[in-house]
Amino acid sequence: MICYASWLTISLTICRILHWLKTKDYWNLDELVTHLDLNYNVIYKSKKSYYSLFSEAGITWKRSQKTNPKSEPELVKKKKKFRNIFASIEPRLSLDS
Repeated sequence: MICYASWLTISLTICRILHWLKTKDYWNLDELVTHLDLNYNVIYKSKKSYYSLFSEAGITWKRSQKTNPKSEPELVKKKKKFRNIFASIEPRLSLDS
């Protein structure tokens, strides 16, 4: 026997998923895929369906980053220091090869 979910059941499920997405601090596609599979037995064939859920929840990929590295001065300093060190040894690396 084939059992089809009712429109109301599907709507409630989507609302639960969107609520779950909105309550998270950061978002990850693999985590969404796993969540849908484990909790709702749903596996989409296309990633576009997952992106649509993110979009419907008001989540963009820019917003999905945990933090903006430019807003962390210490991280910016470390990155600049690393770039300077790499720039100073880069000419030697190209001469050695």
